[in-house]
Amino acid sequence: IREMKLNRHHFKDIEFYSSLTNKYYYTKTSGQGTLSIFEKDTNIEVPNNSNPSKKQIVLQALKDLGENADDGLTLYQLEKKICNK
Repeated sequence: IREMKLNRHHFKDIEFYSSLTNKYYYTKTSGQGTLSIFEKDTNIEVPNNSNPSKKQIVLQALKDLGENADDGLTLYQLEKKICNK
């Protein structure tokens, strides 16, 4: 049960570019089972209270890929969408 809780979202490790910040990022699942986003050049995790937010960064990345993404989606839903691109 503990392992299932840690892997509840089943995030994929992906790389993407966001024109909002003009940077490349990668994702992975944290030890707590949540989505972590890192700047590719620095390997520094984007903090939860960042400006722009993780959600804004991923939303713009989807738009950069030509996806008509809804601002009302959660970060997890956006991450799943970008995995399918």
